[in-house]
Amino acid sequence: ARDEIARLITETGAGRVVRNGDAEALCSAVRELQQDEARRGRMGEAALQASAAFTRAKALAKWRGLFE
Repeated sequence: ARDEIARLITETGAGRVVRNGDAEALCSAVRELQQDEARRGRMGEAALQASAAFTRAKALAKWRGLFE
């Protein structure tokens, strides 16, 4: 599941992915985003668009499909 989340984040441009436990990479990513307002905006917009695929209605429809 973790790899799937990382893939989704990377493919949609909704954020940065760093290796688990890599504090230096996390700090670097935060610093980069702190200094780049335009990139933060693009990532936020990408995250909003990507989240549309995960509405409650869509999740329920998938669950119902499993039992039909």
